[in-house]
Amino acid sequence: MLCLDRVQLDIFVSQEPCPPHPWMEGQIGYYCPHGQNSSQPADYICSPGHMCPAGRPTQIPCPPGTFQSLQGQAECSLCPAGYFCAGSGTVTEGTSIPVPCPRGYYCPAGSESGVSFPCPVGTFNGQLGLSRKDQCVPCPPGKYCSSSGLDTPTGNCSPGYVCNLGSSLSEPVGDSTGRRCTAGLYCPPGASHMEPCPPGTFGSLEGLIPAYVACLRCSIWMNGTNIVGV
Repeated sequence: MLCLDRVQLDIFVSQEPCPPHPWMEGQIGYYCPHGQNSSQPADYICSPGHMCPAGRPTQIPCPPGTFQSLQGQAECSLCPAGYFCAGSGTVTEGTSIPVPCPRGYYCPAGSESGVSFPCPVGTFNGQLGLSRKDQCVPCPPGKYCSSSGLDTPTGNCSPGYVCNLGSSLSEPVGDSTGRRCTAGLYCPPGASHMEPCPPGTFGSLEGLIPAYVACLRCSIWMNGTNIVGV
């Protein structure tokens, strides 16, 4: 078989197949390991999760915070808001499909992890795919959210206390998020507001719990004698 030697431009006769051209470089969207004789080798089209600029001998995994869902692409795209793209800086696979941000967290565009941006203390998030902190939901009245990254409130407000919107404590200290129940009122577990003692009863202490436990019956006195409780 006749083969043209690129360097010496000599014609010679060989019984072996012509060697592949070691100088061939891949076009955009392809990678060319050493020895390819085409710039667009069918077996080396760039796969999803990777990028292949021109002239690369190997495909490049999409770095963290980026993805590529198509084959034959020169670049990776920024991970969209509400998703995270773990990518890879150490192994051979990049992200081909962005992953929805998990409950309790939010993911701005370009997020590399689903747990980098937790909803703050006093809030929660029970939905997938949040992209902004202001989408986290304040803890509802009667509940408290004691830590960051919650997908549900931590629990009910403690007996004897009232929890307002956004409370982070089960026994609020007396700020905008809640306080101890005041005298003459009572607060059962999970209270979002204070309840007055029923007619004929009273409460003289702060932090009272259910009325049947904390509110005392009023007494009628006549001539210095306790006649009956009403």
